[in-house]
Order: sequence, then structure tokens, then C-alpha cells
Amino acid sequence: MNNPKLSVGLWRGISSKCKVEDDYGLEDALSEYGKIGKDEHDDLVEGLDGLREAITKFKAKDKETASQPAVAKYLNDLLSATQSEQKEIGKAQAEAEKADAKKAKQETDKEDEGGEDEEEEEEKDFGKLLSIACKKVKAGKGMAFPYLLCIDAKPMGVIIAKRISPNHRKQLTELTGGKRFIQGENCTCRWENGKLSFNLDKPISGLARKLQESIKFYTQVKYPVAVGNEVVEGEDETLVAGKETSASGGAAAPGAVEPPKLGKATLAKAPEVWSGTRDIVDTNIEALKKAVQAHYADEHPDLVKEIDTNMAKLDAIVDRLDTRLSDSLAKAAGARDEVARKAELKNAKTILADYIKYVKSEPMIAHIDANPFGVKTNLKKVLTDSLTHMAQSIG
Repeated sequence: MNNPKLSVGLWRGISSKCKVEDDYGLEDALSEYGKIGKDEHDDLVEGLDGLREAITKFKAKDKETASQPAVAKYLNDLLSATQSEQKEIGKAQAEAEKADAKKAKQETDKEDEGGEDEEEEEEKDFGKLLSIACKKVKAGKGMAFPYLLCIDAKPMGVIIAKRISPNHRKQLTELTGGKRFIQGENCTCRWENGKLSFNLDKPISGLARKLQESIKFYTQVKYPVAVGNEVVEGEDETLVAGKETSASGGAAAPGAVEPPKLGKATLAKAPEVWSGTRDIVDTNIEALKKAVQAHYADEHPDLVKEIDTNMAKLDAIVDRLDTRLSDSLAKAAGARDEVARKAELKNAKTILADYIKYVKSEPMIAHIDANPFGVKTNLKKVLTDSLTHMAQSIG
């Protein structure tokens, strides 16, 4: 995945030679792509999408420049390179998943041969043990693993192992302080239909989401989870048996605002649209804050205070995506003559490029959207759609 045609230096050479003004983010997209690690497969695919978007915009907005022989050849070669690169990423991702499965199987085989005794296991990091257990389940191809739940803890305590022992109950008690457990002959977990599927003697409403939150808390991985008819997806937080649904349809969590339909892009309405976007982002972040604070409301005051402090850091997104763009667009829309309008539009484009770069590179946005607290913030979609709308309004 080191295709020289994806080098930002190559584009700089072409654009300099052909005197091309890159107003479409192609250089930024190439530069950002070059910074992504070779093992960050999802980010690499997203980066390629950004490159193709910049190429498409370039060809649509500046047909004369894009049709110059050298530029046209470069853009076509670059587009072909993104397609080849995506295939290579797909292969690398498949190999990585295969390697993870092989490693998990080796760990299972090692345990079968004697492995570690329970006392040694208890001395290890709990999150690491749970992470290994989830990988074993995933690599087990439907093989059932017993599990133990501590249901009165926040987050819920969960242990998955080849055999549940009294020491596991002791371990969860010490870890979570909880006293109510679920364990039974039919309490097994297996990888089924692309999900961690937990079998349970008696259904408990909302257990799928609580299990997902717990596993994510300890392992930092958001696995799709199924408990009976309840299914919580790994990315879109789909709850089949409950009120909340995925981003593909249904109601958002209380307090959050769905992405609006932006309508036709016009310079006159652009300032209002951007102000509305900031309001939506602010509202959805506040909804997430309230959900997190409610979740940990019964915890120790020092922990609650620390969580409140961390929640305040989320405001940095709204602060960073400030009112400069709406102010500049309003000035351009109200300019007295064409010269003044063009000058202000140039300023607006600079601000817009800065915002786009920030949204693409800020990891906190993705973390917020992937929150396990049932708040469907949709920040990435709201911001990407609005910034695209802004670009269309500027022209």
C-alpha cells in the first residue's frame, strides 16, 4: 500500500507545472492520506473516499483545467490508483483478521494443553482477559463458551471462559463490587450471524445493550451483541426489540436531533444553514453529556467530578467550528459589488477548507458517534453534509 501515484509530491509537481489552483481539497486529501498508518484500514478506506470526492469536485467545477492533457492524465491515473489501493487494503484487512483468528485459536489450543491456572489468570489485566475471550469466541466458529454476569454493577461485569469457576465469581465481586449474578447450564456465548450471541434461560429487557457497553468499557471494542430477540449492532447501535433503531431509520435517543434535509444550496441561506448545523452539533453533544452523567450518577463523587470535567472537553468541537464561516458568507451575500463579493468568498473558502480538514482529522468526532450510551449524535454525517452544502453554496 505504497502506491507512488498517491504521493502529494506528485500532485504538487503537476499543479505547479500546469499552474493549477487547488480549490477542491485534493492536496489536503493526499497529504492526510499519507499520514494514515498502514494498519488503520478503515481510516485508509475513508481517506480514499475523500480523494475520490476531491477528484469528482475538481472535474465538475473546473472542467477547463481538468481537461488539460497532463492534468487529465494525472486525475485518471489517480482515480485508478485509489481503486487499486482499496483492493490492497481489503486484502490486508482480510489477512489481519485471519491472523487475529489464528492467534486466538492458538491461545485456545494452548489453554487446552494445560494453559494457565485460575490464580495466574486473576493476576492479569481483566480487560485483556475479556478481550482474548471475545476473540476466542469469534474464532470458535459457533463453539459455545460459558459466561458469568454480575448484573448489579455499572458497567455490568462479564466473564467468558471455557469453564466458569467459583474464583471467577470472586474476581467479578472484587472488580465491580456487585452481588447479583447470572450463571446457568444454558448461559453460553457463541459467534453467530456476525455477533456475540448470548443464550439466556429467561430474557432480560435491555441486556444486549448493557453487555455491549460493558465489553466496550473493558476491551475498547464495540462488538455487535445479540441476546434472544434483542440485537445491538457494533456501529449503528441498532436495538431490534426496543425503541431505538439504527441510523437507517427510526427515532433517535431522547435529546438528540436527526440530520436535517438541507434543500437547495444558495449563498443567501448558507449562513443560516451553518448556524443551524452548529446548533445541532451542540444539542447532540449536550444530549450525550446528560446520558453519560445519568449513567454514572450513582458513582463516587470524585469519579462523577472527573467525568464532568472530561465531558466539558467535548465543547471544543463547537468552539473549533465557530461562526467565522457564517459571518463570512453573510458578508459575501450582502456585498455591494462583485469585487467585494469575490474577495469575501475567497475568505469563506479558506475558512471552509480549514473546517473540512479539522472534521476529517479530529478523532473525537468518531468516538462521540460510537458512544455506547444510546445517543445517536451523527456528528460526522451532520458536519460532512453541511460542509458539502457550504461548498455548493460558495460555488
